[in-house]
Amino acid sequence: DIGAMMWQHLPLSMLERDALLDDGELPLWNRYNSTGTVLLGQGQSMFGDPLHFLVIFARGAAWAWDLKYLIAKWLLACGLGLCVLHVTKHLPAALLITFAANFLGFFPYRVNHPAFFSFCYAPAVLYCWLRLTTAPRWTGAARWTAGLLCANGVLMNSGTVKEAYMLMLTLNLAGALVLLLAPLTP
Repeated sequence: DIGAMMWQHLPLSMLERDALLDDGELPLWNRYNSTGTVLLGQGQSMFGDPLHFLVIFARGAAWAWDLKYLIAKWLLACGLGLCVLHVTKHLPAALLITFAANFLGFFPYRVNHPAFFSFCYAPAVLYCWLRLTTAPRWTGAARWTAGLLCANGVLMNSGTVKEAYMLMLTLNLAGALVLLLAPLTP
């Protein structure tokens, strides 16, 4: 759906901006769709995505959307690279994955769809699980648990419901399996 960003998310970012900055309220309601529909609770507004606030504060400018896409791609590459580095402890492999991540076949398929962001934020969930599994002390485990909650929150608010929630389910299941199957250390 090439038009999803133009027909849905660009206007929603302006509606969110108007609600926040002009009216001083949370964007709970979209009065311009079907004579009024839920905005904040429908899972597609991207309102909880930290990168989306760049777009909101830039008044939906094209450069802000471009920067959001670039940062999201960078986050995907770094997240995958960190996962590989943590699992293999092999820097050349991690650097290769970090470089290659930007050339995945997913990007031509989802050129400008909000599923782009769900996919790009997903490695952060798995990375937090990997770090949680190997945390030497409970304080480190608490920090990585907080990171896991943040990563899931960003993924949940990334702009797609089906894609984000299935990614959350599978990556959290994979992380829980890593934690359960990890060798016990004294």
